[in-house]
Amino acid sequence: MQPGQNFATVSWTEPTVSDNSYSVTLTFNGEGTNAGDFSLGITSLSYTAVDAAGNRATCMFEIVVSDTEEPVIVGCPLSKSVPMQPGQNFATVSWTEPTVSDNSYSVTLTFNGEGTNAGDFSLGITSLSYTAVDAAGNRATCMFEIVVSDTEEPVIDQCPSTQSVSTELNQDFAMVSWVEPRVTDNSNDFTQTFNGEGTNPGNFPIGITSLSYTAVDAQGNTATCMFAIVVSDHEAPIITDCPSSQTLTTELGSETATAIWAEPTASDNSNSMTLTPSRSGDVFPVGQNIVTYAAQDPSGNTATCTFVISVMAPLGCSTSQLISCRDTETCVENECRCRPAFIRLNDVCTEANKFSISVRALTLNGIDYEYTDALSDPNSPEFQAKANDFIIVMMQNTDTIYGVTVIEIQRGSLIFVAEAITEPSTTMAQLEQDIDSAIQEGSATAGPTTIFFAPDDTVIADINECASTTTNDCSENANCTNMVGSYTCTCHFGYTDRSPAGVGPARVCELTSLGSFLGVGGITGVAVGASVLVAILFLCCIIAARRMTHNNFAQRKRDPQTNVHLSSRRAGDQRARRQGPGRPGDVFWHDDNLYRGYVGGTRGNTLTTEFMGY
Repeated sequence: MQPGQNFATVSWTEPTVSDNSYSVTLTFNGEGTNAGDFSLGITSLSYTAVDAAGNRATCMFEIVVSDTEEPVIVGCPLSKSVPMQPGQNFATVSWTEPTVSDNSYSVTLTFNGEGTNAGDFSLGITSLSYTAVDAAGNRATCMFEIVVSDTEEPVIDQCPSTQSVSTELNQDFAMVSWVEPRVTDNSNDFTQTFNGEGTNPGNFPIGITSLSYTAVDAQGNTATCMFAIVVSDHEAPIITDCPSSQTLTTELGSETATAIWAEPTASDNSNSMTLTPSRSGDVFPVGQNIVTYAAQDPSGNTATCTFVISVMAPLGCSTSQLISCRDTETCVENECRCRPAFIRLNDVCTEANKFSISVRALTLNGIDYEYTDALSDPNSPEFQAKANDFIIVMMQNTDTIYGVTVIEIQRGSLIFVAEAITEPSTTMAQLEQDIDSAIQEGSATAGPTTIFFAPDDTVIADINECASTTTNDCSENANCTNMVGSYTCTCHFGYTDRSPAGVGPARVCELTSLGSFLGVGGITGVAVGASVLVAILFLCCIIAARRMTHNNFAQRKRDPQTNVHLSSRRAGDQRARRQGPGRPGDVFWHDDNLYRGYVGGTRGNTLTTEFMGY
């Protein structure tokens, strides 16, 4: 057939005919004509020749039209690569059906493969095709593929949480367990693997152990669940055989003493710790020397062992020691110490202010403070240890404080009452601001020591150095006037300030000589005044002598028994009655008269007295 047509155009050469009669007719028999269109199939054609006598001859032939043209499939679907539906092991795929045409107009289109258009396809490659067959058996095929891939990771449910635990008592590990996670995957084909050191349940060392679970499906999609076991060591080391406090006395002329003790030992559940003394050497100066051994493990847990080496100087001071002390120092127990209101900085006694501070502390390194009876004794190791921690923290977290001396530790968690030494220019307000700044966040740290304070309970007050001669160094011939943070001294009237430079006023007050005090004119005036005073006294004596007789008579009249016990106090004073008779030269009271006895007796009938007035 003609391409794209359902017929074929055929032509042939017409036959010729001859007859002896020369009279013959040739007739074409069949559908169509020479050079005509013939449909599919066999068309039988013939020519017939008939002469006049009716004789006929036939010529027969066939036009066979065959269809060898394949059908044409239009819009064959393209191959598709798609992922599976979320959570499913298939993919739903659809496409547009192809169309078919054929020259015969008689064709059948058939879909070949599993599934249907808009069907569910499983993981992998599914080959599909359409086949078109016409009536002549010519066929055409359209082929495509559905590629379903799995890109979905497995899902790990209930992944274990990171656990933070403490070590077992006296052990360097913790026993930990957890619930295994659950894994699901859309392919239902996966493996689950535990990664990490350890087992469930198992013992885990101090520190962080990273663990994980991995789920892998058949397509290599991977999901990971990660967690950790954090084992913390909160157990402090244990120090045993802590040395006892010692009290030593220096040799005369020496400023130090040698102390000997057995080293303490320490142990820890981690089997790893360091034991460090707060100082090296065994030679200690005069005073209270706090020695602290600190044991610390790798987790920072600390235990301390504290004892005090008290070194006393021999009583008194040697002549050489007195000479060697500076003007700003005084010799106490054979030691040159700074005068009151001075503090030693870089071996030089420097003027300073002194304030009383009261600070309430709640915890030490996270452990609540608890008051014990030992803290009432400033010489106890417990007091010294707590005071030492407080002093170190305050000194390292403030800017204005040069020195701290803990005077008392009171109840309520612990209330530290102390003396704070500052430079002379520091005011009470500045000190208060400095301390508030140091503890305003609640805690203050110095090295391994952290103290948590109650900032609102801090009290700062002035110290009255004039209340005691031990807290000021004013001359005994001077007045002490208290000032905020310090004090000042003023020599008494008639005394001259001879204090060395740099020690403050009125530390040395010397009696002013009469000549220096009065001058030449003053001395003359004093002499004249003294002469007048002598004359007046002489006149008084004459008057007193004339009244003596009258007074003696009055004495006998009032005391007829004359055996009178006179007292240096009024007769109504009960204490005077218990003292018994007086002595010659004493001043006596009898009723309302004042006498001075110069002859005494307890058995005689008379007692001679000197009348002194009413």
